[in-house]
Amino acid sequence: MKKVIYKSTAIQFIILLAAVIILSTLWPMRLWKKDVTLSVTPATGTCTEAVNEEHSVMQTFLSQGDHLASLRLYPTSVESDGCFYVTILNEKQQVAAKEQVIVSKEAAVSYVDVPMDLIMEEGKTYFLNVQGTRPDGMDLKTEIQDVPAADVTLAYEFITPDTMPGAGILYYDGEQIYGAGLAAEYHYSVPIGYKRTLAFAGGIVLAALLFLAIIRRIYKDHEKDSLITVERAFRFAANPLAALFLLAGFFMVFTGRLSDYALDNIFYTISLIFLAVILFYAINHNRDGQGTLFTGDFIREHLADGLQILFIAGAIAACCDYMNGLYEIHHQVAQCREMLFFALVILTMFSLKEILNRYTLLYAIAAGIAGAIYYHNGLDALAVREFKVEAEIGMNVEVLRNTVLIAVLFGFILLRTLVCLCKRKLAKPNYWYGALTLLFFAGIVIFRNTRWWTVVLAVSFTLLYLSYGMWEHRRHFLTNVLWGIVLHFLISMGYALMHRPYLTYRYARYPFVFHTVTTTATYLTTVECAVIVLLLMKLYRTTKLREIYKELILFGIVSSYMLFTMARTGLFAVTLTGLAAWLMIARGKGRARIRSLFTNLGLMVLAVLVMFPVTFTLQRNIPGIVGEPVPFEIEEWPDQVMRGHNLTSIRYMRIGRFVDVFANKIFGIPEGTFDFYGEIAEYKATHDENGNEIPKLVASIDYIPSYVEPLYAESTGELPEDMQDEGDYSNGRTTIFRSYFEQLNMTGHDEMGAVLPDGEIAVHAHNIYLQVAYDHGIGVGILFVIFGAVSLVYAVIFYVKKKDTITGAALPMVVIFSFAIAGMVEWIFHLSSPSGFVLMLVLAPLLYKESY
Repeated sequence: MKKVIYKSTAIQFIILLAAVIILSTLWPMRLWKKDVTLSVTPATGTCTEAVNEEHSVMQTFLSQGDHLASLRLYPTSVESDGCFYVTILNEKQQVAAKEQVIVSKEAAVSYVDVPMDLIMEEGKTYFLNVQGTRPDGMDLKTEIQDVPAADVTLAYEFITPDTMPGAGILYYDGEQIYGAGLAAEYHYSVPIGYKRTLAFAGGIVLAALLFLAIIRRIYKDHEKDSLITVERAFRFAANPLAALFLLAGFFMVFTGRLSDYALDNIFYTISLIFLAVILFYAINHNRDGQGTLFTGDFIREHLADGLQILFIAGAIAACCDYMNGLYEIHHQVAQCREMLFFALVILTMFSLKEILNRYTLLYAIAAGIAGAIYYHNGLDALAVREFKVEAEIGMNVEVLRNTVLIAVLFGFILLRTLVCLCKRKLAKPNYWYGALTLLFFAGIVIFRNTRWWTVVLAVSFTLLYLSYGMWEHRRHFLTNVLWGIVLHFLISMGYALMHRPYLTYRYARYPFVFHTVTTTATYLTTVECAVIVLLLMKLYRTTKLREIYKELILFGIVSSYMLFTMARTGLFAVTLTGLAAWLMIARGKGRARIRSLFTNLGLMVLAVLVMFPVTFTLQRNIPGIVGEPVPFEIEEWPDQVMRGHNLTSIRYMRIGRFVDVFANKIFGIPEGTFDFYGEIAEYKATHDENGNEIPKLVASIDYIPSYVEPLYAESTGELPEDMQDEGDYSNGRTTIFRSYFEQLNMTGHDEMGAVLPDGEIAVHAHNIYLQVAYDHGIGVGILFVIFGAVSLVYAVIFYVKKKDTITGAALPMVVIFSFAIAGMVEWIFHLSSPSGFVLMLVLAPLLYKESY
């Protein structure tokens, strides 16, 4: 940042950067749109019979774009003032959009607008329903007007695919009207074509070149071209951008575009003030004494480290995909991706000479031929299989292709490992711990009981550990693992900010990039381990704010997302892990150490207090501004969230609602105690003690305050996840634990689910110790406990010895401790669990007496 450059050079760089950013909006982001209208124009006067509360119309159509901006329908008559409802369903019969359309007798025989703003899949079938009955899930209090259903007739015409691309079938009360299509206009917003894209791109490039020429002309005389530092140029560009961003935020808050409630707007204002301080400090703080990090020499020296960080992040991403998988094929795809990235992680430990030589070429030819034969035979086998879903074909092909690549890469890794062992390139092992590790691997392989993932784990990680022992830069490994975890979290957070809104009722416990909160909590526990180590190891060396502010921000953000989950087990594990790390990782002795401990604790608490409102505000509002929500298949999000930019909707999380639910889930305070918005008072004032008129306030399962839980449960038999009674802090785990314990044996079981007292099969034990003993036998379960305890002891010894030389020296100790705690209440020991995968990675340095 202190590098000196000419002012003209800085300006030209800024111009080029701006041009690249603008070009990226053209491609690959394709944010430049055009409007395309497809229509069936009313001409002959034909119309349907009456559409009202008893009769409906349905039109099928193929989407001609990925964004339906709006619809226009053509009523030919309206018998009385009122409304009708338009619903669009996707090909899985899931509701994608619901709209109330107000019509009047005076304005009959004209187009009526139906706003959509609906993200669609181009070429897929959709169902357009028009009815007089209000669809489920439309809240009379907040979303629609209380008007009666109107009697309307709708125009239609007889059409062909040439006159209306994507036209489907028209039905009236389920009976087909042959050859007809509803008179309507479909307004799509689609990316501009490639010709216009190229034309605009050419214009942007020419404009950039023109500006560059002007700058060079202005500063042709070097006397005018003063010298400035890169830091000053950065401040010149970054400060105005930060100011514009913050001003836009304040404008949206003060004009009520984010919330209708004073409490929320006050909270957002405080958040923006905190964010302003953070941004302007990050841009303008004193950097004296800080050298340039990404120099050419640094990049060349650490290229393999950068690739290893990237591949570790990729493997963790695949683990997350596995946890989100709903079907076996999803798990197969995810595991293949994980092992492919894992093989690449190992390959980064090889020297360039070991990878590029004539023997490697011969192996590549032989393995390539064998792999090609296997791949084509596999394709022939897939060709005769029957698949229920077309997408499954592509997933099976991906599994086949990745299986071949994995076999080729691990074959190469195995051959190289054997050659290097023969040449005695292995570092001095920790024989006792190595023997214990091999014994544990042998146990889970011998008593695998139909499980193949234990074999893959044992073989693949044995190769990793051996490759680590032969790697000359093994002192970098823990730092790379640490940054790989952080990189994956940052990418996931970016995705969540774009596509995963924070909802207020059914999903008050924020699931981040997963579809279950427990998985989110276990993942974030692992991320917390990384950021705790980053922060405390930095505080071990310095307490200067300019050196530690980035780590403080990161710790505050991750901790905020953990708080969003409201997961007691996750918060318990993180709290204990954080306390243990805080006590272990501190500078000095005696009073100096005590002072260091309190300084560290104060900074950690302050980081959470500052970053929680900032993170909450961004996560609550940015997805709504972007307007491209992406739910999982099993998630049902409210219509006001799926379409439009309804940021003031009560469907989005509010800070008062968060406090109320958090107090209930974490501290057991009855939900409704903190009635910041007066919802409970309003309910009690307008409803009798028997709950009459509840449907007017509560019209869908995602808007059910706790005070109507009994009536909701009586009518449906179940409650949404974040509303279920959790008076039992074990959440039923004690019954599960007892069932697993009673069914333990010495050899294990083929299936991982134990039979519960009610005859149902548990999905898993919610406890890694019971699960390992149940799966592989009591002997292996005991060995697993011993292996974990010994690993923790060696991790502590490793930290004490290496804390001054290895940045991530505390990572094994912290990860093992958190894994042991979280594993008491969740199942996280698996090859494709993010927690289990990271645990096995950080054991590598413990296997050698020389891990530097």
